[in-house]
Amino acid sequence: TLSSSDFNAIIKYPFSGKNWFVQICLQGAVLMFLSGFLIGLPFFVGFMMSLTRRGIDGSADYPNWEWGMYWRRGWKALAINLVYYIPLLALFFTYFAIVAVPLLIGEVSGIDELAAVSALFGMFGMIILYACMFVYAIFFAIVQMATAPVVALDLPLSAGFQFKHYIWPYLKANVVNLVLAWLIGYLAGLVSMVGMIFLFVGMFLTMPLALAITAYANGVVYRISSVKYNVQH
Repeated sequence: TLSSSDFNAIIKYPFSGKNWFVQICLQGAVLMFLSGFLIGLPFFVGFMMSLTRRGIDGSADYPNWEWGMYWRRGWKALAINLVYYIPLLALFFTYFAIVAVPLLIGEVSGIDELAAVSALFGMFGMIILYACMFVYAIFFAIVQMATAPVVALDLPLSAGFQFKHYIWPYLKANVVNLVLAWLIGYLAGLVSMVGMIFLFVGMFLTMPLALAITAYANGVVYRISSVKYNVQH
């Protein structure tokens, strides 16, 4: 379980160096801004993975504008996430085929009874779709907490899909710590929202700090975990 010293290290990490404003706040703000353009997204995600790596190593150093490293780690993380998005896309297209198409037919037919049945069918289908999407979004967020260290450690892409040998055992062994890490990130996010009231304060200070704390916490959980990825698998 995360100790008090681990908590202190996580909270203090963004402020531990002399150049914390430039390396965490300014760098994070620049990369967040660039992520608004698709080409900049891998750099921002890679920056987050590099922060997680610091937590794994127990290092107080900051990533130093490592563009090449950000690019590689960012694309690997995005590729893993894209694969996990496939079931969600399949669910959406299944809904469209089973529910939306009959609904459209009912509307086009002009038959009131058929339109009413189709509308009712569509309503229940929409409820089921959103419920499934909600459940899968939670699952996806949890899995990301296991795949982030894989990317941060520059392990093979296949490691992000080792559900039996790594992901499930890792999640099961670190339930409490992962919940605590999530709570730390959640609370940091709430604090950052105060800064977002003043756009530039949030963009250049509170948001990057909250993201740094969250990413570093994920790395700390992996570092103290009894279950780690075995390259032999």
